[in-house]
Amino acid sequence: MPRAARYQTPTFEELEKQLAFAPPDALRRQMEAAERLMDDIDDGSTYPFEFVLWRLTGFRTADTAIKRIPAKALRSDLVTFVLHLSERLGLGGDERPGGAVSLAELAIELGIAEKTLRRWRSRGLLCHRVTLPDGRNRVAIYRSELERFVQRNPGLLESAAGFTRLDDSTTKSALSKARTLVAGGLTPNKAAKLIADEIGRSHETVRQLLLRTAEQRSTLPGRAVRSDGAGRDRRLAYRAWLFGVDVERIAVRSGATPDAIRRRIDAARAERLRAARLSWVEYPTFDR
Repeated sequence: MPRAARYQTPTFEELEKQLAFAPPDALRRQMEAAERLMDDIDDGSTYPFEFVLWRLTGFRTADTAIKRIPAKALRSDLVTFVLHLSERLGLGGDERPGGAVSLAELAIELGIAEKTLRRWRSRGLLCHRVTLPDGRNRVAIYRSELERFVQRNPGLLESAAGFTRLDDSTTKSALSKARTLVAGGLTPNKAAKLIADEIGRSHETVRQLLLRTAEQRSTLPGRAVRSDGAGRDRRLAYRAWLFGVDVERIAVRSGATPDAIRRRIDAARAERLRAARLSWVEYPTFDR
């Protein structure tokens, strides 16, 4: 599980504590102000926190003990600040043009590793906690924010995608080996590790290749699709879901598609509901 985002500058943490009882409208204004400030940061500069505080809240401080913040640390702390405020605002995934997408899905779409997206947060890639169309509340990236990040860092996305991209012959060979290994009883994740060692690429690169193939074919290489899974599969998927594990991650570990995992979870929930023994008090109102 990824480590929770933390501030590099203690003063930012103090600022967030002061906003503990701020109304939602004020939090939204300050979150949007932090997003705008991100576009104005010069990589070679340092900034007094008095200036940062004024840009975020409109107030100035006379505390001369506050030190200047390097641009790199300021970018990272602004990302954390925006993320923490978004957790208190109940944002929707469709609030901005293009909507929002989870980190796992965006990594597959861009052909890069999810860890790369998480590393880019320290470079200013803004993330928000939003409610996505599937009803789950998770950390996601608005497509409009991704476009702004790409504009601030020209060539970065192409470089990352090119580093992880495999040529056609290597891709075909890797997929063929994956089918053989999975058919022999290995999980796709273990198969990806073995193939990565053999072809001299990272485990994450091969794993993302298998994930993209799964999205295109609705199944992982060498693994058949199951409608709702056997009883043990349903229980494992349901238990992981209860602990907050993303459906996409459960799918990778189980060798099934995300839709199949959702069906397993729904089947397990229905099974528990059918087994429930409900009791109630009879009132005359019930007969009306």
